[in-house]
Amino acid sequence: RIALLPVSVEAGCMLLEAERLGVVDEIIPVISVFEASGITEGDGRIGFGGWRELCGDEQDSDLIAQSKVFMAIRSMPRHVRERYTLRPKAVERAEGVYKSLMRDLAEKVNLDALYGGKEAVIASIRSGLLDTFRRTSKRRVYSSVNGEKRTLQKSSIIDHHRRIVGVPWDLRPDLGGEVKAFILFATKAA
Repeated sequence: RIALLPVSVEAGCMLLEAERLGVVDEIIPVISVFEASGITEGDGRIGFGGWRELCGDEQDSDLIAQSKVFMAIRSMPRHVRERYTLRPKAVERAEGVYKSLMRDLAEKVNLDALYGGKEAVIASIRSGLLDTFRRTSKRRVYSSVNGEKRTLQKSSIIDHHRRIVGVPWDLRPDLGGEVKAFILFATKAA
């Protein structure tokens, strides 16, 4: 079934788990942001992007935080959106994925199922993010199961969980230098 979905395998796993748990409506914005490789820039604090004010008190998932930002800006005029440090092309991609999923899934999935709760949304995210990391003694530094050290992005809204899942991502400088190992889309692990 995953191969028939118009999204990546990871996002397909999230969607199928969301269907099982009754949170498809809530996972569609999450998948939209995921497929766009994130929509925010800066760390989101006032003066550094300001977008954190749009995601409320979210502390368990970068993807949920960014999906809250995405849903909040969808109804904003462009000039108001510019207040926040967002990646405009990524926002456009997320919007395209969102509209496509809402249209394509309307006939295939029950979008009006009873809400399964935030933990069900997080469980759906975890089903697509299979890399697990454990916090080290250094702030914002986590270790993978094979001992590789990775740092949370500065924009990550979580740094207090002992175990997280996420997407490993390496920043390779153009002119040599040290490769920096990061974790994208951190979400608390079970």
